[in-house]
Amino acid sequence: MNLAFERYGQLAGQDLSLTEISGRYPSSEVDQRRIILDVVSKLKIDPEDQLLDIGCGVGLMVIPLSFMVAEAVGIDHPSVISKVQRRFGGNRLAFLSGDFLNTEITGGPFSKVLCYSVLQCLASEEEVSAFVKKALGLLAPGGILLFGDIPNTDKKERFAHSPFGRKFVDHWIASGANATNVNKKSLTEPDDSIVFDDGVVTRLVHTIRKQGFDAYLVPQPNDLPFGHTREDIIVRKCI
Repeated sequence: MNLAFERYGQLAGQDLSLTEISGRYPSSEVDQRRIILDVVSKLKIDPEDQLLDIGCGVGLMVIPLSFMVAEAVGIDHPSVISKVQRRFGGNRLAFLSGDFLNTEITGGPFSKVLCYSVLQCLASEEEVSAFVKKALGLLAPGGILLFGDIPNTDKKERFAHSPFGRKFVDHWIASGANATNVNKKSLTEPDDSIVFDDGVVTRLVHTIRKQGFDAYLVPQPNDLPFGHTREDIIVRKCI
């Protein structure tokens, strides 16, 4: 049993906002809405796309994206899927309940695959590699996959010691936020999960390329909830 996956499923039953269940602070609700614009741009969403959202959560991205593509599939914990199905039931959006690594994915291959703010919830680099390998296997020729919102402790450290970073932290604390939250993981990131740093991120990009895919490490816009400290990996499957 994946304990991190089960703990995330329990969040669905708590009295939390959709923003918090998605791993953001309540104050990030407005910035959260900007994520969808960045995802659409990086995935180059097209009306003919078949989209898979791995770890779709409460649907903050897969629901709006389902209006932009031909078909969309979201997969997550059964408790979370139950919550999102009560919110929305569009004709072009289907859901799968279960742990991605142990669930048969139907409907593929997919021209676009999204896996946003998920890899950091896995237990180890080995589990990340298995997760990524399965995701790559679902991508259609010419398709694009986005591993988004990957925290990088080295990137965060560089930001924290920059002039703007120091001002950002001071402003965060002055706004009334708990100072300990500056370095705290989000609700969706277990304390015993993998820690991404420059080495882990670059090894992941190298691993993807060795499997015959193009892979690019790209920054997030600074106006996203964790834009200063996180980055994305865009993968393209050669035709």
